[in-house]
Amino acid sequence: MKRLFALGAVTALSLVPVGGIRALGYARGIAGDLSITIVLLLASAVVAPKLLDRQELRSLAAFVIGGALFLYPMALGLSAFDPYALGFPGPARGLLLVLSLLALFAWWRGRILLLLAILLGMGAYRLGLLESSNLWDYLLDPWLAVTAAGFTIFGRFSKSR
Repeated sequence: MKRLFALGAVTALSLVPVGGIRALGYARGIAGDLSITIVLLLASAVVAPKLLDRQELRSLAAFVIGGALFLYPMALGLSAFDPYALGFPGPARGLLLVLSLLALFAWWRGRILLLLAILLGMGAYRLGLLESSNLWDYLLDPWLAVTAAGFTIFGRFSKSR
């Protein structure tokens, strides 16, 4: 019950106008829509918190950090290759193959959260549920990448103590 109240309070606060724009609008203006992956994480925290065990979160964090390190620097021009372009309509078969193999690996290892993130992201992309026409935007977003990096870094520090 406390979780639902907290979710309702955060939702209500995000809808409060600040300077004529909803608070949620500022976050969206900076980094675009939230990915399906982060929406899955938020929903899991409220509906099925037991799904968010340490191993599940580590697997998802590895996927997100790996994807962010592969995608963001090169998409910003640090290389002639732009992996972000692979996600535009009719995503490259190689990208779909890699994601499908990763989903199979997640299923085989019992990493349900990672499996759901990939499958729901690909399904939402196919249905066009977000404004973006790029598959990467359905799987990753900057907020998620920062959260995953923080989880990984602080998880390492808390283990060493």
